[in-house]
Formats: sequence, structure tokens, C-alpha cells
Amino acid sequence: MNFPGVVGTGIGDCHGTPCIKVYIKEKTPELERQLPKRIEGFQLDIEVTGPIETQ
Repeated sequence: MNFPGVVGTGIGDCHGTPCIKVYIKEKTPELERQLPKRIEGFQLDIEVTGPIETQ
């Protein structure tokens, strides 16, 4: 996901159904408008994590 503010993605479980996890720095109206609700039939689950840094 090459959107400003997206810091990571993964595969997860959303209420017993496979979904795509999208980790973002902060929730903004602009980012919410840009992100699709589904990708190839899979629901997106958006989670605010803040910045993610490697050590």
C-alpha cells in the first residue's frame, strides 16, 4: 500500500474471516478517503499504530 501514512500491512483474521490489516500512523479524513474498503474481495481492517521503526 503506497499511500502516505500507511506504515505496514499484513494478513489477519476479522471475525473469523481472512482480511488485510493496514497499519497507519494516524487516522485522517484524507487517508480514509484514499483507502479502499476491499481489495480483491478481502475486507481491509485499519489499525492506528503510530510510526513503526526498525532497530
